[in-house]
Amino acid sequence: MSLLGEPSTGSFVSLSGSHSRLGSCCSSPTWSEEASHARDAELGTRPTRRSVRHAIFACGHKGLPGSTTKRDVDGDGDRIRTMTYEINNGWIIGELPGPNRSLIPVKHFPQGPYERRLRKNPLLCLHTTETAGYVERLRFPSEFQVGEDVIGQHRPLWARGSAVDEHDHDLLQIEIVEFSKLDLWLPKPSSLNPLVALMALLHRRGFVARALQRPDRWPLRLDRLPAAVDTYYRRHEVWDDPHVYGHVEIPGDEHWDPGSLDYPALFSMVRDVLAPKEVDGEVITDNQLEGIQFANGMRRYLDSPENEPAEPGPNRQGFRFARRITTHIEGETPVTGFEPTRSSTEGMNLSSEEKHAGPAEEEAERRRLRE
Repeated sequence: MSLLGEPSTGSFVSLSGSHSRLGSCCSSPTWSEEASHARDAELGTRPTRRSVRHAIFACGHKGLPGSTTKRDVDGDGDRIRTMTYEINNGWIIGELPGPNRSLIPVKHFPQGPYERRLRKNPLLCLHTTETAGYVERLRFPSEFQVGEDVIGQHRPLWARGSAVDEHDHDLLQIEIVEFSKLDLWLPKPSSLNPLVALMALLHRRGFVARALQRPDRWPLRLDRLPAAVDTYYRRHEVWDDPHVYGHVEIPGDEHWDPGSLDYPALFSMVRDVLAPKEVDGEVITDNQLEGIQFANGMRRYLDSPENEPAEPGPNRQGFRFARRITTHIEGETPVTGFEPTRSSTEGMNLSSEEKHAGPAEEEAERRRLRE
């Protein structure tokens, strides 16, 4: 089995050859159009039969001949970056690439009901749970929670969270299993690594407006305290511009989490995950790699429709995308009916409920710093 998710024989899209050959499949207007149809399917919009058939013939029959022998582990024993996830009705299934070539598992803790977010390109907002462990059932669910070395998904990507007072429809929200601090800080590795992996995906796939930008005018440390008040200046200076926000910067709230989070250090780690890396002698981005694997999945269906890939990822997603046209889309269960089963919490340190840092916590932290 090759890195691209296909047997090393036969005709399929390969990394072998020049960038111009790579672009002939994955960078053409046809591919971009059909990839957008695939993304719609991930978020619960069913593709048309015509769009799937065009995708099959654009990136299946026109796949590049060649083979690859790169394996999942390189000569030094390090894990090579591969795409090991897929998205179904807004739920991420599998593992996401994280720091130092790690793979971070995604667990599911569904908390409905789900209301479709009104804003199409939401702003990213970070919270802290103010707990030592993972909160399996959030009182005020965000879409995601990171901690205990996992990415927990509580609501699908298209559904709004419920963790702020007035702007849930404007945000995609992440709870970090940690305690906010007024000193410059980063989460512990068991929360930081999943956060980095998730932010890399959200940025790369365009699920948020920005995941790597903060207002230049704001100091790294929270200033002009108290911050846990609705009149705090950061809630109104740049609101609604495409930045990464903390709960402390959302209008209509009186919380100060995640405090003085070291955003430049966090963004640097996310950029490291996003950076193009050499695969099969080519420098290639994750988006290009996903496109190739997706196309190979469609080609695989055409060659052997009974041979569905076992592991989640764009290869299996492309296989299923192609199958939907030949098995008559109208007869299938709508993708919007999918919800994952609840994940096990075995081996995870759990806490009973989250508590966003408010005025009392801010005053306690200010006293601690004066001591």
